[in-house]
Amino acid sequence: MQAAHLVAGRNADAIAELEAVRSHDPAQLINLGIAYARQGDEERARALFRAAAASNDRIEIGTANGSETDSRRLARKALRMLENDEFAPVSSERFANRVSLKE
Repeated sequence: MQAAHLVAGRNADAIAELEAVRSHDPAQLINLGIAYARQGDEERARALFRAAAASNDRIEIGTANGSETDSRRLARKALRMLENDEFAPVSSERFANRVSLKE
């Protein structure tokens, strides 16, 4: 599971897994963006975070720390974090798990 790869800091593994099943799911886009950001590929990360923020699929997602938030809000936060160079190699609260659809 890509979330486990992110928690363990195995960003290359997360990228490989997410790219193999690439979808328009905002949680997957955010996770992939995080992995690329940690690898230093800010251009790809930015594009993925922007895609998640603009997605027609607006979902509620949970983070590893147990909080839940709107996918667009989390994508915008990820963009700010990218601009502020806040992506550490491993952070258990900076990846998203899809929990439910919101209208």
